[in-house]
Amino acid sequence: RYALFVTDNQAPTVTLTAPSAGTAIKQGNSLTLKADAADADGSIAKVLFLSGDETIGLDETAPYELEWSATGEGEHLLTAVAVDNRGDETASAVVSVTVLPPNVAPEVVITAPNAGHGVSVGVTLKVSASATDSDGTVVSVEILANGESLAKRSEAPYEADWTLAKTGLQTVTVRATDNDGAISEASVSVAVYGDAPVPVDGLRLWLDGSSVTQEGGKVSAWADRTPFGHDVSQSDEDFQPTLAVDLFNGQAAVLFDGENDVLARAAVAGESLLSPYGVSVYAVVRQKRESAVNTLLAWEAPNYKNHLAL
Repeated sequence: RYALFVTDNQAPTVTLTAPSAGTAIKQGNSLTLKADAADADGSIAKVLFLSGDETIGLDETAPYELEWSATGEGEHLLTAVAVDNRGDETASAVVSVTVLPPNVAPEVVITAPNAGHGVSVGVTLKVSASATDSDGTVVSVEILANGESLAKRSEAPYEADWTLAKTGLQTVTVRATDNDGAISEASVSVAVYGDAPVPVDGLRLWLDGSSVTQEGGKVSAWADRTPFGHDVSQSDEDFQPTLAVDLFNGQAAVLFDGENDVLARAAVAGESLLSPYGVSVYAVVRQKRESAVNTLLAWEAPNYKNHLAL
């Protein structure tokens, strides 16, 4: 004869240890859920993690954890359910967390220098910027010139000195990071000149006789010597001006016939070239004879037309 003793199964125990009650998380961010579970007369088969009645994941081995990507704004009631080797289940106490709207990236504004600012090579500019975050804090602002870091700041003022060592269009970027890791950036470019015959700040178009494309004395293109690339051209040979190699004080000059010769450029944003309100034009010009077609320079946009005539 044999005696068989049967005992009742003891249910497992479980506690949801993380997150803490009242935790708030922005939608799309991840939250680590942790649970402690034990079984006095057996073993833990698995721990389920639930949001309300929905199972959002499980873990079959200790430590019992789950990385949860928060979705759906509002209150979420989280629980952990331990299942032992005999199938008995125990649910933890409910932990309430709140899912907030998705994170909004910080806003960056470069206050200096202005886009298109013109300087001579070797000049040092002060770069200044503002950085704000509507739903958190700005934790880092980095200032980069042509990809190289000039400074990294954890608080305002967000400033750095920028020495312009090369000619051409040079770019500075300000990059801000918020407390949720979102990154925003803003960039401006300035024009850096070597020798120039006129003040360079605001210079948008610079044509001289050394930058023409010609064949047989006929000019088909005239390259802008500023970094903005506002080149002008003429593909029709009948409307091409001619090049005089030594005309003004030993300098080359482009000769227009006063009838139909013209060099032009389409689709130039007026703001990036000339203002409708006021511009300064420096020109070395000699008019050989009277002409009904005497416009030296013209620029137009959908809502205005300006020209400079002799």
